[in-house]
Amino acid sequence: MYEHPYFTQTVFAIENEQLVRATERRRVIRERLDAQEREQGTTRRMRPAKTARRTAASVARDVTPCVNCPAAA
Repeated sequence: MYEHPYFTQTVFAIENEQLVRATERRRVIRERLDAQEREQGTTRRMRPAKTARRTAASVARDVTPCVNCPAAA
């Protein structure tokens, strides 16, 4: 009731400018990230070896018969 319309228009304009700047900043960052190739970090280098080890272990476990356990009898 006591607020002047100019105040709300000014606040809206400032907030809108901030949103536009933030959107533009995110777009530029995304473009820069797409242009760069990602380096292989520790996790990326270890992932293929870990999955290969896991599949080799599961294949060996499935193929190797259990001789000493009571369930094999």
